[in-house]
Amino acid sequence: MGAPAPQAEAPTAEPEPVAVETQAAEPAPVAAAPAPQPASILDTPAQIVVPQAAASHDELVRVVEQAGMQWVETDSAKLAASRQATPSAAPARQGREPRARAQATSEALVQVETRPELRH
Repeated sequence: MGAPAPQAEAPTAEPEPVAVETQAAEPAPVAAAPAPQPASILDTPAQIVVPQAAASHDELVRVVEQAGMQWVETDSAKLAASRQATPSAAPARQGREPRARAQATSEALVQVETRPELRH
């Protein structure tokens, strides 16, 4: 079993750049022509169609019921009566009551040594 035969490397030929002459196109004369048509539907401005709002409360209720839902609303007379019956007191404070602060004493402070090597 001998050493594998060395493979000959093929020389790689790089393509030579080719000079291409381009001539500038002369601008065409501008004539009064009709407006160009858009190339695609994405280029056209969208026309927004706003449906008319439902005219009456009964029509709104009917639309909601046709969708399989139930119309729910607050009776304004009952709401006003409830607000009048409820006293307008300050809102109750939420959360825990804060702890009472310890009163500061006016006595002189005394340093106490707790380690035996520092005691006299």
